[in-house]
Amino acid sequence: MILFWFCAEAVQPIALYELGAHAARGTRLAVGAHPEYPRRLDVLEQLRLARPGMTVHGSLQETVRAAAALLPPGSARP
Repeated sequence: MILFWFCAEAVQPIALYELGAHAARGTRLAVGAHPEYPRRLDVLEQLRLARPGMTVHGSLQETVRAAAALLPPGSARP
């Protein structure tokens, strides 16, 4: 499982590339992008094409919760 968080302060082109690669492979993903992330539309479009219906969370806290939900039972810490 991989968590991607795209903050508002940086463009992160390599992370965008990695998101596309992992989305195409079928890796379990939790993805979030700050509402003011400059390339938020690119994140949404990549996932719309590779993973239709996948949620892009709007806060880091929501993204971490989604990632924890993807972990096998008993592996998430309280």
